[in-house]
Amino acid sequence: MPSDDPIHARAAPASAAPSDPSPATPAPPSSERAGRRVLLADIGGTWARFATHDLDGDDPRDLQGFRRFRCRDFPSLQAAIRTYLGARSLAQVGQVCLALPGPVDREEISLSNNPWRFSRPALEAELGVPLTLINDFAAQAYASDRLVPDELHLTGAPRPDPRGVRVVLGPGTGLGVAVRLPGGLVLPSEAGHTGFSPASEHELDLIRVLFSRHPRISVERLVSGPGLVNLFEANRILAGGATPPSTPGTAPGARVEDASEDAAGDALRDALEAPDDPTAPARIAELAAQGHPVARRAVDDFFNILASFSGDMALAVWATGGVYISGAVVRKLAAFLDEDRFRARFQAKGRFEGFCAGVAIGWMRVEEPGLLGCAARMRIGRGA
Repeated sequence: MPSDDPIHARAAPASAAPSDPSPATPAPPSSERAGRRVLLADIGGTWARFATHDLDGDDPRDLQGFRRFRCRDFPSLQAAIRTYLGARSLAQVGQVCLALPGPVDREEISLSNNPWRFSRPALEAELGVPLTLINDFAAQAYASDRLVPDELHLTGAPRPDPRGVRVVLGPGTGLGVAVRLPGGLVLPSEAGHTGFSPASEHELDLIRVLFSRHPRISVERLVSGPGLVNLFEANRILAGGATPPSTPGTAPGARVEDASEDAAGDALRDALEAPDDPTAPARIAELAAQGHPVARRAVDDFFNILASFSGDMALAVWATGGVYISGAVVRKLAAFLDEDRFRARFQAKGRFEGFCAGVAIGWMRVEEPGLLGCAARMRIGRGA
């Protein structure tokens, strides 16, 4: 993608491996070295990402030994950790930090959008090293403090107030949200599960379709990877044999072809029958790029609803420090983002439009923000 792409992920610069200790400086004992190295894991609904980090290293962004696994390929988190370590052992690390979807303030952990379950005390006993658990978007909020200038694209003129509250949110398998307070304290949140509030007649139509399948429509039900599939299917149903709302590139009142009636729509049928298929959002994006009107309408709906929700979160915590948006699904759909329209929808808040018009919207484009945030969290109190 071109360099000015607002939300295309940029890889963090690689750091050189530390040089061997000189003969005049004896290496510390292996147990001491292990205590300085932390195993990091960013666990989502679809992917589990692993790396290690040297807490005493000079580079707080240095992630080593990165690997990524599909969660569905492993029966448990423990199995994924064992596979990552391979022939290595936990004797090589002194701590473990896991970023997890959902609440982590309990002993029995159930992950959102992921079937893995575990007991915190039992896992810590099995690992034999101290275990730190943080919410996955709390990790992204910690990472937001480590961004270099070209890893944050700001929409429009507003700039974040460094003294203000910052919201970090983004869609993946779910819709994550966290709040960073002045001074660096991060509050996890499950705000993605708040109820969806339609802002147009078309969105009311979407709700009517989706209510036939779901007793409650959260924002995450629409703004996530599976949510994009829900939007596609709802728009397909609305378009079938009826006169749907105006679609970009389509004359008002024109009939939008039912996706099931063309070859492109047929190619997506399997994904619609299995909406947790991680390839489905990418396939919808491909259809939209080909000019498929229902797919394009679904993508437009996705960004409109994300914009409204982002503005709601700005109001909820008075986010003068900005709203930062991350997430793999957003990056995949970057070509369809209309920043002016997003900003207009973000700030359409009635009496508080003036406030939201001054809130910065930032697009995070750093590779592996969850792991970077884990490293940042583990460095708290170390002066780095």
